[in-house]
Amino acid sequence: MRHALAPVLLALAAAAPAQTVFDMGAPWTDLAAVFTAAAPGDIVRLNGLTFPPFALSKGLTIVGPGTIQPTSFPGTAQSTLTIPAGQYARLVDVEFAPLVVAFGLGFTPHSVVADGSITFDRCRFRQGQPCNLTTSGSVLLNRCQVLGDPFNSLPQPVGGMQVQSGLCSLVDCDVDGGNSVFQPAPPYSIASTPALRVNGGTALASRTSFDGGAGRSLGVFGVSAGSSGVVVTAGSCSLADCTVTAGNSPSAISPPSLAASATTFVARTTLAAATGPASSGPVQQEPELVGLGLDLPLQLGQTSTFTAIAGSTNLLAILAGFDGDAYTNPVVLDPFVGSPAQHVLLTLDLPTAGSSVPRAILVPNASTLVGFGLYVQAFQLVANGLRASAAVGCVVR
Repeated sequence: MRHALAPVLLALAAAAPAQTVFDMGAPWTDLAAVFTAAAPGDIVRLNGLTFPPFALSKGLTIVGPGTIQPTSFPGTAQSTLTIPAGQYARLVDVEFAPLVVAFGLGFTPHSVVADGSITFDRCRFRQGQPCNLTTSGSVLLNRCQVLGDPFNSLPQPVGGMQVQSGLCSLVDCDVDGGNSVFQPAPPYSIASTPALRVNGGTALASRTSFDGGAGRSLGVFGVSAGSSGVVVTAGSCSLADCTVTAGNSPSAISPPSLAASATTFVARTTLAAATGPASSGPVQQEPELVGLGLDLPLQLGQTSTFTAIAGSTNLLAILAGFDGDAYTNPVVLDPFVGSPAQHVLLTLDLPTAGSSVPRAILVPNASTLVGFGLYVQAFQLVANGLRASAAVGCVVR
């Protein structure tokens, strides 16, 4: 079955409407103008160039390398993606950067707000305020980085991400919270921030590290504590094969690495806190959670391997789809991505609990596949239905 997906990919690519490819650089130097000219499904190549923050309201595929960065300071900047229903935005190898001058002395944070069906594949979200990334809708992150403050001297904590509603899926990502910073007036410090805060909706993560922001010592002004790696205030969160670490605290009191006041499940996940508890609140060990990861980007002519991590000895399947929306079904205990009618079976297996189940995929060397979005999840039978892993959303290059 190694090449079972290839004919489906080619058939879908052939049936899809013709795409226009916009190559940035002369004559296309204005990204906003390209967004106006492009139609849903078109491809924009950034070609290693830098552009100011943008507002995107169409389902475009944006392929880097490229950087989105503010052009002036002081102030704040925001890139906004608001994708209409039935359209899908895909961003590959894009860096959302702040404007930093002289080791943080001149600084304009840059945050990203993403709402709709959106895939971020190998993107970087650098320092934003109040956080780097806020999600609603169906937002999938594959091999992305959400970075904290490299200077520990900026005017406010920067780093971390928030899930407001819908589904947010993270696979093979690194997420850092914002470090506490000094202010020259009582209480002399602004609190650090968690790597991930779930305020609503559902967050699913596989093979992802979450590091809370660090506290700091203020000398005669006292100390500030670090932050939990993950904070769940509402909605739900499931973490499989992850690492969650509380930020360093210069005091003897450290927050829990995972702090929850809403439903939270963990499986095969390391919860690390310097001196505080590993977790607090309704956190449940759920060994039947299934994980998923991808070793290499999907590139023309290249073989990449999706690997599921089994939660039990029950039947496990790896399925691929071509629809970036999240769905629910009473039989599936977690949200799943892609219409069931579109799913293509990649693997069936009867694994041992905790074992890896790989599935290699050779992407055909066909230029029509560039920009094509693929959504892969693992599903495993449990006593009361199916468990779904986090979803890998990836884009062919």
